[in-house]
Amino acid sequence: MYYFTNGQTEVHYTDGLKEISFTDGTVKIIHPNGDEHSIFPDGTVQKILSGGTKSVEHPSGQKDTLYADGMKERR
Repeated sequence: MYYFTNGQTEVHYTDGLKEISFTDGTVKIIHPNGDEHSIFPDGTVQKILSGGTKSVEHPSGQKDTLYADGMKERR
């Protein structure tokens, strides 16, 4: 476990998983394959896949996806 002077903490697991907690309440999980999953204090969830696709799920239920090829989708 790593502690930073700004209050950020990180847990690095032996399988390569990393869990980062920021002082604003954001939590980011980085998977060994490079995928990232972030949860923000307002409930927004962001996923960034190692292949380049990024999706954002808003507390309102709206979901925005940006694919690696540049295509965008909103639901």
